[in-house]
Amino acid sequence: MVFGSGKKIEELEAEVARLTQWVAHLQGTDAVRLSAEIATWQAQLRSTKAAAAAAQDAVTKAIAEEQRIREKLADDLDAAALEETGFYVYRHPLDDAVAYKAALTEAQRRMKDLIRSGRAIESASAWTVNNSAAQGRKMVKDMSTLMLRAYNAEADALVRAVRPHTRSGANSRLEKAAVAIERLGKMMSIRVAPEYHRLRLYEIELTADFMVKKQEEKEAERERRAELREQKRAAAEMLAELGKLKKEQEHYRGLLSKLDPSDAESIGFAEAKLAEISASISGVERRAANIRTGHVYVISNIGAFGPDMVKIGMTRRLDPYARVMELGDASVPFRFDIHAMIFSEDAVSLETRLHQSLAHRKVNFVNPRREFFYATPAEVRAELSTIAGAMLLEFTDSPEAIEWRASGSVDRKTPEPAADAAAEALEALSDAVDSDGDAVEDAEDSVLLADEGTLPSDDFVEPMESPGEGSNPGPTSAPEAVASEPLSQPDQTTSIEPLSRSERPVGDSGPPPSATQVPAAWYPDPHGVARLRYWDGHTWTSHTAP
Repeated sequence: MVFGSGKKIEELEAEVARLTQWVAHLQGTDAVRLSAEIATWQAQLRSTKAAAAAAQDAVTKAIAEEQRIREKLADDLDAAALEETGFYVYRHPLDDAVAYKAALTEAQRRMKDLIRSGRAIESASAWTVNNSAAQGRKMVKDMSTLMLRAYNAEADALVRAVRPHTRSGANSRLEKAAVAIERLGKMMSIRVAPEYHRLRLYEIELTADFMVKKQEEKEAERERRAELREQKRAAAEMLAELGKLKKEQEHYRGLLSKLDPSDAESIGFAEAKLAEISASISGVERRAANIRTGHVYVISNIGAFGPDMVKIGMTRRLDPYARVMELGDASVPFRFDIHAMIFSEDAVSLETRLHQSLAHRKVNFVNPRREFFYATPAEVRAELSTIAGAMLLEFTDSPEAIEWRASGSVDRKTPEPAADAAAEALEALSDAVDSDGDAVEDAEDSVLLADEGTLPSDDFVEPMESPGEGSNPGPTSAPEAVASEPLSQPDQTTSIEPLSRSERPVGDSGPPPSATQVPAAWYPDPHGVARLRYWDGHTWTSHTAP
């Protein structure tokens, strides 16, 4: 027998038995019943295929929805990251602040309509209390009103507090509030209507957009006024220069008319000056007529902004350096350094082209009128060489920064924040309370000896009078030497001779423990400064001495 043939025979016998059973079943079943069973199985097969197709369609839709949500989440995260860096992305771009205000008014009108019609919140309709449908409806209505009030309170607080950089966070909080309302009202199927919720989210976004647009318009108006002031100054300078040149022209004309015709040298000089003045007048008039003529400047302020930031601007002033001096006023700690000053008949286009070439390095992406860029002077020179060409006559790479270097700011570090003086004074007094009582006795003995005008010969000091309690203590200058006779009450102009550190009444322990035992005298400053401060018997005064 072939190996394994026994197992094959068993399998064949089992198959013969199964087929025999089917033959017996079919022979005992009539044709009608058999057809019914076949139809039932076919219907189940079609139902299964339909369910499988529906499941596949649902999976496809779920995948598409997941992709949409992921894309929206990526956009939201990207927008949030941009907002954190100060770059604002409008959710609902409109023309101006007036349009945003009108849109807000319309959104609020639609919300009021939903509230009046009862469609702002959804709730169960079949609810009974004590088998009373009327009481059930009243209870559901009261609960719905309470939930809506809570939701509106949260939404109103978010609208009032929203800022452009907190818009995403405000939307998230309102989403959580809606979810919480739905969870708390689950028993009565209470939830905020989706349409009403969308309107409130829309209100938050519009409010943030409105604030940014309003700020942009304020900045634009401020820049426009500044530009008008600059143009007015330039026009005044040109008018003054024209008056000066014309006055000088009249002077030389009068001089020329009075010269001796035989004095050729003086006549030639006067005519040359008249020609020079006429050329200057023509140049000023041409610049006054052409509003695009001016100077493009590249400046930096290493002390205020660091070595990797420059400002690129344009001025129509006859003296462009005066404009740079104005920029370095009290708003910055040091004056600006000039790297380039380029005159151009079309300075507006030159400035615009330079700004566009460095647009990716702007410091302020929200307000494009801020003309600061993250670039070194050498990088700006490379751009200017391409754009300005022959107009770039001179460029300074390294800023002088005379004020900054002379102030020692190169090596100076930012000091640590000053400690709270009041807290240190309280701590010093608390430490004094815990000091030994021996310091009190020593202080009292020293004061008694001081009142008598005598001290031990090896510790002799001149008598001094303490500041009066009724005086108005204030900071005084360093005390000067005083005579041996008693001093008058100190005031704002009277200096006081303190005890030196070796002669102070209480040694190194500071004032005695309690206010009733502390004598009025000079003590080490409780603020931790290497100096003496006067204790008037009740509190520390502002009188100090080395």
